[in-house]
Amino acid sequence: MNRPDRAPALERMLGLLDTLYGASEKPDPFSEMVLASDLFFFSQSGKPELAGDIPASLDDLASFRAHIERLQKGLSQDAVSATPVNPGDRLANIWIHLNTGQITGNAPAELLLDRSLPADLAALPFAPETQREIRALIKEARAGSFAGSKVLPISVEHRDDVMVARCLKLDSYAMDHDTDPRLQLTVSFIAWSPDMLAFAEREFGLTQAETQVLSHLLSGASQSDVADRQGKSRETVKAQAKSILRKFGAAQMSEVQATALAYAYLGAPGLVDTLDAPRLSDRVVSFSRMVPVGQGREVQVFEYGAKDGQPVLFWHGLILGPFFTPNMIEQFRTRGLRVIGISRPGFGRSAPPQDWAMFNRTVTEDTVKVVDHLRLDQMCFWVHQAGISFACRAAGALKGRVKGAAMNGAGVPIAPHMLREMNRTTRVAAATVVHAPQLLELMLNVGFRTWRKTGPVAFYREFFGRGGVEQQTLEDPEFAKLFELGFLHTSAQHPKAMVRDGMSAMSDWSAEFDHFDFPQHWMHGDSDQILDARFVAAFLEARGLPPLILREGFGSDLLYRDFDYVISETSQFFHGLNPVG
Repeated sequence: MNRPDRAPALERMLGLLDTLYGASEKPDPFSEMVLASDLFFFSQSGKPELAGDIPASLDDLASFRAHIERLQKGLSQDAVSATPVNPGDRLANIWIHLNTGQITGNAPAELLLDRSLPADLAALPFAPETQREIRALIKEARAGSFAGSKVLPISVEHRDDVMVARCLKLDSYAMDHDTDPRLQLTVSFIAWSPDMLAFAEREFGLTQAETQVLSHLLSGASQSDVADRQGKSRETVKAQAKSILRKFGAAQMSEVQATALAYAYLGAPGLVDTLDAPRLSDRVVSFSRMVPVGQGREVQVFEYGAKDGQPVLFWHGLILGPFFTPNMIEQFRTRGLRVIGISRPGFGRSAPPQDWAMFNRTVTEDTVKVVDHLRLDQMCFWVHQAGISFACRAAGALKGRVKGAAMNGAGVPIAPHMLREMNRTTRVAAATVVHAPQLLELMLNVGFRTWRKTGPVAFYREFFGRGGVEQQTLEDPEFAKLFELGFLHTSAQHPKAMVRDGMSAMSDWSAEFDHFDFPQHWMHGDSDQILDARFVAAFLEARGLPPLILREGFGSDLLYRDFDYVISETSQFFHGLNPVG
């Protein structure tokens, strides 16, 4: 039943769309979108209740879908403005020394400018307007009136394309131990090396001919230029360009360029390689590997702890991924556990599914193939947060091989009334993934871009709220590093992975839970903002399962901040089952 204080759905939808169109001009567009979506999906006073007049699927409404697609296109055109300020050697980095006026830069910068560096600003082929903008910025920086960052359009005389640069003042420059204050200009220009192009070819299923065309297009060439350079007809190049668009899921080449830019930073060899296990002593297992699972796909598998220890399959949550601190890994070893984490399709370095609609099935099939590859006859499950629905399905496929499962902050099938006890970001994500997944994908695109600028920890601080007990975990540098790795793991590829993961959590997987016909151990924080512990306790009671172990003063950070207690109880439970690999 609708509450009287709720505006009609159409009126609220117009308000939502109005905010979405204006969000890109805001300092934090993701937060603006979350707030507007919250007002659309939930009541505007009192306890948040899901509105009774929400269509089952907004994506099925042609007018709403058209607006979201238009917003996606608009955002893709300015995506390069959100380039991170420290992308290493893949993007063109130009440094302006404020004391001397000298210009230095990395190899992509020299390639972009077609000049050897260092050099004076006047000697560089910037267009006159760009020269004036840079000189004005230098003046501001020297006067102390420039702080934070700024985006500038960049034009180079021998290039037809207009790029953007994110400008940042560096008061201390650690790369060469020089304290000369400098301006850093990170330009949306990428020097596409052969290994990066090979990565794009593999990830998007391009042919070699399409990869060659893409390399020219990413360098600013037109289709006519490509045809002339390769001695092909324009019709052939046009057909190859259309095939590239289809494989990238893009409507126009600017979207391909924006996606490729993101992959150059997060997906290409280099930064994505940081998604690995920490290197510890020889006596402690801590590494990741790529395991083939068929049809040309590979998934990333992490292993921690004791080499010949009791095998435990860890089901990672949506945000934090399969990462642990060195201290946690050392405790796995001392307690005789071999903890194995599999990145789901589209997360980390794991290949996306061949069909996103088959995401849940692909997770199960990948799991069985990895378990067989590792020759695990028996194992235990360790389930964290949203990993629960996938663990239930896999238990059915691994019938008789799973001896028990320990749950830390794990979810239960979500009913609408549970949303009102979630924090705002979580309940908005839960509502949009059910009623408007395209909107959620749009919001995640914006969010990823924002968090790459502000840093993942800033997002988590806002997500948990100032009063959230999880803030204590973020104060610990080792745990803060896990949150950063978790963000990179989630955002390394496409938001579709996060959307599909959320769709699985919000689906009714009650029947799949019946596959958990083995001993279970449930633990939850009493201050969990993602899923209230009362709902978990009621679910267990209704199923006749052992009561929930409730940990006072802990939230969704239970596994980390309360690790000593968690690992003591959990390892004792696992050893009582005594499966052997």
